[in-house]
Amino acid sequence: MPAFANDGIAAVGLGGLILAKTDDIAMKKEVLNVGWQQISIDYEFLNESSSDKEETITFPLPEYPVFDPYNLSYFGQPDAFSIAVDGQSVPYKTIVQVFEPGRAGKRFNITKELEDLGLSKEQMLDPNLLIQNRSKKAKAQIKALVDKGYLELDAQECQANWTVEVNYQWKQVFPAGRVLHVHHQYRPFSSAYLGFNDRKQLKDVNFCQDKSFTDSWERKLKQAEEAKTSVEGTYVSYILKTGNTWKNGIEDFTLNLRKGSSQEMVTLCFPSDFTRIDDKTLQTHITNFHPTNDLNVYFANIKADDFDSSFHGTIPKIKY
Repeated sequence: MPAFANDGIAAVGLGGLILAKTDDIAMKKEVLNVGWQQISIDYEFLNESSSDKEETITFPLPEYPVFDPYNLSYFGQPDAFSIAVDGQSVPYKTIVQVFEPGRAGKRFNITKELEDLGLSKEQMLDPNLLIQNRSKKAKAQIKALVDKGYLELDAQECQANWTVEVNYQWKQVFPAGRVLHVHHQYRPFSSAYLGFNDRKQLKDVNFCQDKSFTDSWERKLKQAEEAKTSVEGTYVSYILKTGNTWKNGIEDFTLNLRKGSSQEMVTLCFPSDFTRIDDKTLQTHITNFHPTNDLNVYFANIKADDFDSSFHGTIPKIKY
């Protein structure tokens, strides 16, 4: 279960379009821009076979419990989510899977059970839509869910005991010999900040911070403590290894780290060096890149005032 919003949590990794392993479609280029307030990606794909290919592309969202999503550190769909191919919005469909946690660490897929009871995808993602329905059908469905142990109902509240996993999927035609441009962006699920002089996240996750970063950050933390103010840090996780599902991995890869201000500090583990492009941008470039690890980037000395409700996420959009 994710922690509640006033706790420090691990950042939730998103990113990376998923395709079944292919020997036809090459990722010729990826430009990945990572900041703690926005991630954007530009891809160039090329079908290197002699005929057009249609493939199923998947973008997965993190699993989350539905009982009270607005009090969670993250849930559902990140804010400002969009995908476009050659400048046109992608008509993706929403795949919803529902799980009951069960016992001894096991979970059980109960999607078909809920479908057989007549629950819509919208009700699976937001049980309040069912609970607030006063029809005879809804009352019968609620009773069945309570009998199965999937709902807990009392005079004051109702709690759904399941989690949901959402994938956005679409069929994509890759014309033979033509480059396809894909643009994708969203506000990432950063880790929740602790609210006062955060040291914990740097101890919990290895960000390969060097002595210069550590000394500077510790100095800022101590100054804030003496002044009885706070400085915050957060980290962003991005699923990078999905690049290996494309032919030849990522042939031309650029990573830009985007700071919100020149005063922010950044550290991460990565297999190549970065060049300072300007006072807010660090850049690295790799050819024939086969990622062996996903990306974890720590941003320190950020402005806490920039956190708002869109940090948490929104209930996923249902598209058929």
